[in-house]
This record gives sequence, structure tokens and C-alpha cells, in this order.
Amino acid sequence: MDSAVGGAQQGPMKPEISIIMCAYNAGRYIEEAIDSVQAQTFENWELIVVDDGSVDDTAQKVKTKMQDQRIRYIYQENAKQGKARNNGIAQAKAEWVAILDADDRWIPEKLQLQIPLARETQADVLCGLANLMDAEGNNIEQNHTEAQKTDWLKPQLSLLNGRNDIIFSTVLMKKAAINAVGGFNETPCMAEDYHLFLSLTDRGYTFYRQPEILADYRIHDSQTSATEFVTFMLSVRAFRRVDFKYIPRRVVKTAMKKRINRYLLHNIDTLSAGQKHEVLRFYQDFPGLKMHAMMHQCMLLTGVSNYKKWAYRYADVAPINTL
Repeated sequence: MDSAVGGAQQGPMKPEISIIMCAYNAGRYIEEAIDSVQAQTFENWELIVVDDGSVDDTAQKVKTKMQDQRIRYIYQENAKQGKARNNGIAQAKAEWVAILDADDRWIPEKLQLQIPLARETQADVLCGLANLMDAEGNNIEQNHTEAQKTDWLKPQLSLLNGRNDIIFSTVLMKKAAINAVGGFNETPCMAEDYHLFLSLTDRGYTFYRQPEILADYRIHDSQTSATEFVTFMLSVRAFRRVDFKYIPRRVVKTAMKKRINRYLLHNIDTLSAGQKHEVLRFYQDFPGLKMHAMMHQCMLLTGVSNYKKWAYRYADVAPINTL
């Protein structure tokens, strides 16, 4: 059962931005995240904290902040992030939705920088750069893929090519666009943010990336090379579940083939037998790719060295550069 708690009294005006913060056992970090919202130089916002069944002191930490009437708290039985985000968006009053994960934080000017740009560009999704920080909140580095530059992202080919390089805590999105594609997918064990971005891409919504650092993105101590495989599998499962309606099916199939080919080629040395089997089983089950998967399976039987030589020569790994 969901339950909601409001602040001391209703705010005097409709918020321009609804901030959704999902939290599960986030007591260690959530006060820092909320503090970064309250420090925003743009003040016409509401913060909706969705507690996804936490069993730590998350609720108590949030409620100490609720003397600020712009903050609301919603509790739901544990149902994972897709459900929690949809629950928060359903309660949102504003035209624009911003996401801040409960373990990340914003720079004070984050919203102030994005609102004028949203009006100027008329983009449906805006995003920016982020600093990487460790579990204690110390900066590690600025994220800096070569794709991270100021540009329009339509069509968002990097998403089709498997590179979800959008830091979610930097995003500002139109609520109407989120609702138009059915919100977040609530299926567990998939990357629901990547699924949403692919769905928006398919429907032709526009993305704009700005050059400013907008957030600090926390890298947890538990993030190891083992989680890289998990991240990959979550992303391809998300891709599989997108109900593509406008991007041609041949493009979707080719994008998935190239994505898996690249992953196998660059990670085959470190994958366990079970992980290879899981990737190839998924590959084989993707519509139209059974024969491609069987070729990889056969070549792997000849040994990793021979497989890599074959893959470098014959596997189709070039990114899609046009629709």
C-alpha cells in the first residue's frame, strides 16, 4: 500500500519543476541529496521522495527535512525503481520532471542553468555532465566520454549503439513526454532509464546535452568488474523490451547485433563460461539473430585466441551512424 505525507502546508504557487527522488535504504546519503536540492538557486520546485520499502532510517532522515513545505514523502512496498519513479511522476504537479538519485547531489545552479535552456531549445530531454565521487563524497574525476559535448541528440544514435552515457541525475524531462511513452518500465532486472530514453528516441523526442557539470555522481565501493557484466545484461534486456514503433526493425536488429558483437569481442577474455552462455543465449533468442549467435558459438569452440581473430575480421561491430 502506498502512503503519502506532505509538508507543513501547501506551497503558494504551482511548482515549475517536480523532482523525483527514489530511495531504498538510502539513509547514509539521502540528507546530502536533499540538502543539494534545498540549496538550488532556482526555488520554484517540489521534491517528491518515494521510499521503496526501506528498512533503515531513510524515512526518519526525510521527515527531518519536511519543515520545507516543498518536500513530500511517499512510501510504497518494495517494488524497485521503475514502479517508484512512476509513482512519483503520477504525483508530480509540474510540467518538467527532474531526477535525482538519493545517493547523488546537484550543484546549486543545476536547475537555474536548465530552465532557460529548456525554453530556448524546446528540447524534450536535457542532460549535462557530472563529477564522479567515491562513497565518502570525495570527487574522483569528471566523466568525459568523447560524446559528452554540447549538441543536439536527434536521432539519439549513441543510445541505439548501446552507450547510455546520460547521467540520470543530470536529466530534466517534459512530464508529457514521459507519459506519452507509458512512463518507466516496471519490469525488475533491467535498466529502466535506458528503456525510457530508447522509447523517447523511437517516438522522435529531442535530446539536448549541455556542457556544464550539473551533478556529483556517486561510485559505490561495490562497483567491480563483475557489475559491468550485470550492467550490460540489464541494458540489452531493456533494449529488447522497447516496443519500437517508428525506428525500422532492421535498424533495431542491426543495433543489437553490433552491440553484442562489440561486447563479446572486447570482453571475451574476462567472461566466465556461465556469462558467455548467458550472452549467447540472449543473442540467439533476439528476433532475427539466431544464425549470428550460432556463428559466435561455433567460433568460441576453437578457443578465445582464434575467436578474437575471427571476430576482428568478420564480426560486424561498426556503430550505426544513420537511420
